Amino acid sequence: MLKAKPTSRVARRLKDATTSRPSRYADLAKRGSRTMGKFLPLLIRFVDGRLMQVSSITEAELALAGQWPNKEADVYREAARLLVAAREGTCTPDIAFIAFEKAARQQRLLKPRKPSSGLRILDSLSESN
Repeated sequence: MLKAKPTSRVARRLKDATTSRPSRYADLAKRGSRTMGKFLPLLIRFVDGRLMQVSSITEAELALAGQWPNKEADVYREAARLLVAAREGTCTPDIAFIAFEKAARQQRLLKPRKPSSGLRILDSLSESN
C-alpha cells in the first residue's frame, strides 16, 4: 500500500518531528530558540544603544548579559536569581519575568511601545459601550 506524501511544509515538519529522523525543526523546538515567548514582548534599549526584544525567560537571561547601568543593583540581582530559579523549576516563570521587567524599568532600559492597531480598535470599541 502506498502512503501519501505530506504536501504542505507544516505537514512535512510534523512528520520529521515525529519520526526518528532528526530534522532542523525538531532541533529548534528542543532548544527553544526562535519560538514565540510566553510573555508580551518588552523592548529593551541597553546602555550601548542596542535594542533587544524580550518575551521569554531564556531571552530575559540573555538580556541580563547585556550592558546595564548598574549590575550591582538589588533589583538586577533579584531578577537574575529569579530567572535562574525559574529555569530550574523552583520559581514560576511569571514571577521571574515580572522581576526582570521591574529591573529594566527601574534602570530605565524599558522602551515604551505604541499600542498596535488591533489594540487601538479594541480600546475604541470598549470605550463606545
